[in-house]
Amino acid sequence: MQKLIPHNMIHFDFEYTTEKESIVVIKLIGSLIESSHAINLLNKVDEFIANGKSKFVLNMGEFIYMNSSGLSVIISLLTKARKNDGDVVICNITKKNNDLLIITKLNSVFTVCDNLPEALNSFN
Repeated sequence: MQKLIPHNMIHFDFEYTTEKESIVVIKLIGSLIESSHAINLLNKVDEFIANGKSKFVLNMGEFIYMNSSGLSVIISLLTKARKNDGDVVICNITKKNNDLLIITKLNSVFTVCDNLPEALNSFN
């Protein structure tokens, strides 16, 4: 019997808003298992940086799963931000994704906050 994979397990999308004029909040949605699925996200981040915005919050409340390709994408976001005097803060991360950060020791590279207000305040 073939096991069906829920649509949100293979789908990746994102939404963004600007908070406090200089911080971009990016809500990651679904799962990120192929770097090619994040091209639009990476291009949008490049656009924000070109416009002088290099502080990002990744809201992972609706982000179900990532593998090494997904990790590679968020590391790329962090690198882009830090090269432009910015940073990336993660909030609302699921236990599974947080465990992945811990296993890969990336929890010591990223600032991880429980919620969005805490993440926004971490830039002060």
